[in-house]
Amino acid sequence: MSKSVIIIGAGELGSRHLQGVLKSENKLSIFVIDLTEASLNKAKQRANEIPNSHEITFQNNYQDLPKVIDLAIIATNADVRLKVLQTLLEKVTPKHLLLEKVLFQDLKSYEIADNLLKEKSIKCYVNHPRRMSETYKWVQKQLISDVRRHYAYIGGNWGLACNGLHILDLLTFLEKSNISKIDYSRLDSKVYPSKRLGFIEITGTIFGTFENGNTFSITSKEGLLLAGTLTITDESQTLLIREVNGSKIEWLTIENHEIKNEETFSIPYQSELSKDVINTIINNESLSLPEYSEAKKLHQTFITGLLDWYNELEGTSVTKLPIT
Repeated sequence: MSKSVIIIGAGELGSRHLQGVLKSENKLSIFVIDLTEASLNKAKQRANEIPNSHEITFQNNYQDLPKVIDLAIIATNADVRLKVLQTLLEKVTPKHLLLEKVLFQDLKSYEIADNLLKEKSIKCYVNHPRRMSETYKWVQKQLISDVRRHYAYIGGNWGLACNGLHILDLLTFLEKSNISKIDYSRLDSKVYPSKRLGFIEITGTIFGTFENGNTFSITSKEGLLLAGTLTITDESQTLLIREVNGSKIEWLTIENHEIKNEETFSIPYQSELSKDVINTIINNESLSLPEYSEAKKLHQTFITGLLDWYNELEGTSVTKLPIT
């Protein structure tokens, strides 16, 4: 009997999720939903790039769906995500749910979604995919426990508003500690239009502290095309991790100003990771992704401070932060 998957949002990211699940060796019945014909056509084109024997249905509505779904992926923009979630759960019951970030733009939506997921008893994950990387799992094991440590991530124009939560989640994963405080005072005093129409981006630096007392900084430099580099410094060593072209990691271990170790690792694309998600669920195994209850706290901390910063900068009192 085939397993069932729904992907809502067939744009750039949703179509990559589709390519990923199409690579699964398990027989799947896949429903791809998007309101726009252009996005559905993109998804169809990318589906044709993956040889497969799955059953795929493309549609612009929620009609004729199974009552129970093994996995639902919501890959829409953040401004409509809660409405999409509510509509989906009125029609079907997913056994597992995968949400893209930024989860929601306003704080109230986090509680509404939390109550809805609990009411329906749905296992929900948030797609912070660096946690699924075997490389970053290996990096985590290299870090010495119970030492003072600082993380510094810096890159150029990489989307601090849109992608900052991916880095924050990675740091909490590596440090095995939640973030207790974020300081937004060193952000640049302006906002930029995002590459996604109707959303904003920011540059500058945020600083923060983990619950265990260790610290971090995250920087997006305006006007620079600079690959993201994570520097991890403790009392005995410095580790440099550079993500290159989104496809590999260069890793250096430096002691006494000398390079002691140098390695290169590959980074799996989303189209590979989505295959692992559906296969892991089918095999009744635990996903490496954070569950909603964990991700919710980080997202709320990020959104709360950034909303305050944005309202002060713009002289407004909005409750929704226009990021996705």
